[in-house]
Amino acid sequence: MIPDSKLEAEEKEAEERRHNLLISKLSEVDKAEVISKARKLLDKQNTEEDISCLPCLQLSDIPTEGIPEPFVETLSTFRIQIHSSLDY
Repeated sequence: MIPDSKLEAEEKEAEERRHNLLISKLSEVDKAEVISKARKLLDKQNTEEDISCLPCLQLSDIPTEGIPEPFVETLSTFRIQIHSSLDY
C-alpha cells in the first residue's frame, strides 16, 4: 500500500469548498451573528478565570490513617470475601 501524497491537499480543498458553500448560504444577518458570537467566545477565552471560587483541599485536610475495609467480590449471586484487611 502506497500513501497518497496528494490526499492532504485534496482534503483541504474539499473542506475549503464546503466552507465557502456554507458561507455563501448565510445571510448578512447570520454572518454578523456568527462574527459576534466568535468575538464573545474569544473574549471569554482570553479572560482569566477566577479560581478563588473553587474548593481548596490541603494535605492537612486528608486523614493520615485509613479505614480498613474488607475486599468482597460478587460472583453471580454469591458474595465471597477474598481478603479482609481486619485480619492483620
